Amino acid sequence: NTVVLSTRSAGPLAAAWAVLNYLGEEGYLKLAKRVLTAKEELLKGLPELGFHVLGNPESSILAFTSDELNLFLLADEMKARGWYIQVQPGSRKLGVSPSIHLTISPIHDKMVKEFLRDLSASAEEVRRKPGTGAREFLAATRVDEMSLEEIEKMLPLLLEGIGMEE
Repeated sequence: NTVVLSTRSAGPLAAAWAVLNYLGEEGYLKLAKRVLTAKEELLKGLPELGFHVLGNPESSILAFTSDELNLFLLADEMKARGWYIQVQPGSRKLGVSPSIHLTISPIHDKMVKEFLRDLSASAEEVRRKPGTGAREFLAATRVDEMSLEEIEKMLPLLLEGIGMEE
């Protein structure tokens, strides 16, 4: 086998096959419906809280952004409430806004209302902090204009600037 992974990719493939055989088509569709229900609730709730959904998500992954909030601080507020959300720094050069990515699984249909409630409270907390908007963060760090090498050199300072230690 000439590929880098060789036969290591067979393990996840076999696991997926076993799970699909265990669930059956009906079980799989039941789980898929739960994922799509949670996604639809998020797609409705996020704009109601002032967030912008990026693109038109068709599957179980979506991203959203805010023109007014520092998403790194928002993620910290959510973490304090027991949620881990993934922040992407974006790139002005590429025309990509900073955003938060969510990967939705079936269990999230039971949690989406609580998540949106906590997201709303977290956003309000960030709004109360002076000078913590997304524009202020980008202006202060210029991280969206840096090369990867510059970011690597500046990482400890950037982490300190958003209240995190390396």
